Amino acid sequence: MIYLALGRRQLGKTTLVYSMARKCPARIILDPRALIHSDGLRVSRIEDLDAAVDAIADESNPLHEVLITPDSNVQTMFDQASRHVKAWAQDFQHAPRSKRRLMFVIDEARFFDLRASAAFEYVLRAAPPDLVNVAITAHRPADIPTDIRAISDHWLMFRCTQEHDLKVIEERCTEAVRGQVAKLNPHEFIDWDDATATAHAFRNPAAWYVPLRSPGASEQVDLDILPPVDPSTIDKARLF
Repeated sequence: MIYLALGRRQLGKTTLVYSMARKCPARIILDPRALIHSDGLRVSRIEDLDAAVDAIADESNPLHEVLITPDSNVQTMFDQASRHVKAWAQDFQHAPRSKRRLMFVIDEARFFDLRASAAFEYVLRAAPPDLVNVAITAHRPADIPTDIRAISDHWLMFRCTQEHDLKVIEERCTEAVRGQVAKLNPHEFIDWDDATATAHAFRNPAAWYVPLRSPGASEQVDLDILPPVDPSTIDKARLF
C-alpha cells in the first residue's frame, strides 16, 4: 500500500505515519529532520546502513526499526534505503506477513528526488502491497510527482488552504472532500481510499496522536494500519 500524508506544518502528518508504522513488525524510516524519538537504530552514515537493516531483519534482535538521518549525501542514502526495501520485498515475499511486514517511511518528500531511484520505483510498482507499505509526507500534493500520486492507494489529508492544492484534491477526491479538507482542525484528517473512491473523516486524534519525542503507540501487529474511524463521522464521510 502507498500512503500520502499531505497538509500544512505541525498538523500531525509525521506523527500519523509513525503511529501507523509502529503497527508493522519492521520499519525503515527516513527522518531527515531527526524529529522522531525512538529506541530503534539510528544511522547517519551510508556505511552503517547495511548492518542496521541486517539487524532488524534478524528475528532474534529485539530492535526492528531503523531511523535514517543523513549527515550528507541525502539522495544517495535515500537510494540505498530503497535498495534495502526492494531486497526485503524479494527476500520475504513468501514469509508470513505478521512477522515480515515492513513500513518504509519517507518524511518530507522535498528532501529527496523520488523519481531518481530505480529501486524506489520497483518498491512502488512491484513490491507486494501486503508485505511492504510506503508512507510519504509532504506539505502539498505538488511535492509528490504526478506518477506517484497516480498509483497511491490512500491520501491522508490534513488541512490544506492553498487554492492550487485544493484544486488537485478536488480533481482527485471530489469537490465535497475538498471542502472538508479546507475546514479540518489540527490533528484531524480525511482518508481518501482511491480503490473504493470513498472518504472517511478521522476526527479523534486520541486514537493515534502521541508526541513524536515520547512515542507510546501500540506495537500490535495489525493488517489495518490506519487508526479507527470515529463512529460519529462514518455516515457523514460516506456522503463525500
